[in-house]
Amino acid sequence: MKKITPAVIAIGIALMLTSCTSGKKPKSTAVSVISSEAVTKALGKESAASSDSETIDYEGKYYLTVNDIKILPGTDFAPILKELKDKYPYTVKKGGTCAGNFPVHHYVFSGGSFSVDANEIKKKQIVDIIYVNDDSIDCGGVYIGQNKEDVKKVYGAPKEETETFLEYVSNGTALDFSFDETGKLMEIRYFVPA
Repeated sequence: MKKITPAVIAIGIALMLTSCTSGKKPKSTAVSVISSEAVTKALGKESAASSDSETIDYEGKYYLTVNDIKILPGTDFAPILKELKDKYPYTVKKGGTCAGNFPVHHYVFSGGSFSVDANEIKKKQIVDIIYVNDDSIDCGGVYIGQNKEDVKKVYGAPKEETETFLEYVSNGTALDFSFDETGKLMEIRYFVPA
């Protein structure tokens, strides 16, 4: 297993994942979330294969999959963006810094269904946080608008829980679910925990 560099650790900021109990089917299955190997096995599905699996270790990690394109926190965003840009329209806002250290680029895809914050480190953009905000995205059987019990049925007991928050950590990555005051899932985040 490779050591995590201080730069990658500095990238880690919590990602939130939200969902509701509406029980409705997703509007589109074009974007789906692949979770850790343990969750994948619990769902009775095999881990997704990847052509770049030789260079990036996805095993047991939380990452977003967009039509076979994997987005893993802590990795170089340039090759991912190259694959995404023709299929998913996006806007980018450059500026700001991550804790005052690195310039942050905020990419919003497909009208806001998912977004990515990438930190500019040594002339590379490194995936910092992946956000899911749209109930059209299937997050391993969890959707925006569901409640905490719906999330727990899929992902099991969280590492951390509050009234409005669930956090799961697996193999150096984290998955957060953020709920509103009514208990509905509002946002899902993927990141490298600090």
